Amino acid sequence: MKKVIHIISALISINIFLLGLLLIDYDLLLLSILLLLVGNLFFGLTNVRYILFFIFNICMFVFLISRPFVSMMRGGEWWQVGSEHATLSALISLYLSLFFMYIGAFCLDKIILIKTNDYSMVKDLQPIELEHPFMKNLQNISMIIFYIAVLASFIEGWEKIIFMQSHTYTQYYISYQTSQNFIVKGLIQLMKPSICIFLATMPNKNKALLPLSLFLISTLPQLFVGMRSPTMLAFAFIFSYFFLRDVYKFKESKRWIGKIEKLVIVISIPLLMAFLYGYNYWRTGRAVELFEGNLITNFLYQQGISFDVLVQGFDVMNLLPENKFPGYMFGPIYDNVIHNSLIGRLLFDTVSINNQSLDALALGHDMKAHLSFVLMGNNYLQGAGVGVVHILEVIHDIGWIGLIFYNLILGAGMVKMVDWFGLYNENKWVLTTLVIYALLQLFYTPRSDAIYMIAPIFSPYFWICVFVCYLFAKAKMSWKKI
Repeated sequence: MKKVIHIISALISINIFLLGLLLIDYDLLLLSILLLLVGNLFFGLTNVRYILFFIFNICMFVFLISRPFVSMMRGGEWWQVGSEHATLSALISLYLSLFFMYIGAFCLDKIILIKTNDYSMVKDLQPIELEHPFMKNLQNISMIIFYIAVLASFIEGWEKIIFMQSHTYTQYYISYQTSQNFIVKGLIQLMKPSICIFLATMPNKNKALLPLSLFLISTLPQLFVGMRSPTMLAFAFIFSYFFLRDVYKFKESKRWIGKIEKLVIVISIPLLMAFLYGYNYWRTGRAVELFEGNLITNFLYQQGISFDVLVQGFDVMNLLPENKFPGYMFGPIYDNVIHNSLIGRLLFDTVSINNQSLDALALGHDMKAHLSFVLMGNNYLQGAGVGVVHILEVIHDIGWIGLIFYNLILGAGMVKMVDWFGLYNENKWVLTTLVIYALLQLFYTPRSDAIYMIAPIFSPYFWICVFVCYLFAKAKMSWKKI
């Protein structure tokens, strides 16, 4: 039944979308987007390989579609956010993104399966052997590096908490500078790569719980400074890893998502919604509006602010800097490597542009900074900001045709990530590590940078960590032979 629903939903949505374009009817266009989204979600439920696609579409709804949806249900003129051209462009871009993600996941996946005649991934997955000395050594080395790195992260996190005792949420973005030495800064950069390498060795559940818990705890200081995304992404990352480990039975009889985990998930969802709703008021010093409307609809409306950013971004697209190397899609990666990493500053004699400053505007290639300044003026230099939407980056850099190809690759890529996760052996652990690393940022993509989920490919710290772990794991094997 689910296989029929997603096809029917896609076909009906196309007709409604075309009718909405013909009549310039915003409600019809939004209805077509919602119908297509429902089809995508049903498609995501047809196979365990589509779990990342399913979660990503939920994030698309929460971040980009929920606000106009709630406003439409309330009977408001939800399209009064920008000009007619900008609103139409935003709705068209959302529909094309959802549609071609679906095409990428559904059609390209079918073509690959037919070509290879490999249907093993859609059947019951068999246990995979874990016994290999190199992988055991790699697991232990990466775990040690992670514990050292997370300790360094706690040191900096405590510094941030102390800073916030005498500063506001916005002041953090314009004036905070860590006082830690280069050793601590470097070790912090190894935390994410090391835990991803560790998890790529497929540790058993008991062994993985402490590192995962410490990783989650390491994000809590960010909450004190007003940044909720690191903690929320950590939750999503841990859930995704648990789910994938539950799908692939790596010679482990214990289920990763059992009765206790299911109960925790059920209880956590409303608690997280309430927390996120109140947190937005707390970090800006406002009183929480507990009794105005329904908590769920208020939460969705609040989280869907990126739709407004999308519309307003189309309105000021021509005011943004010209499309020059490295563009906005690769811009944040370029800035992090060249400007914001110790290695980059030493090699290229650059300055840090972490804070919201004139240097960040002049030297940086981050659409968040430029878009915030264009829309908010000098308020940006006082710590305010509007964020960014990945769709804007793609269209600015490679146009509407580029948006289609981007989403085709994104849809197919999310399916292949699940496949690559299961390619466990000593020769493909780096690929599995990259997949796990991508999970750290994947689900924030709708309201973030377009290709940040593949940032580790460009990070020197990632490859340093990979090389060190590989070198010590191989060396330990040689020592045992002597």
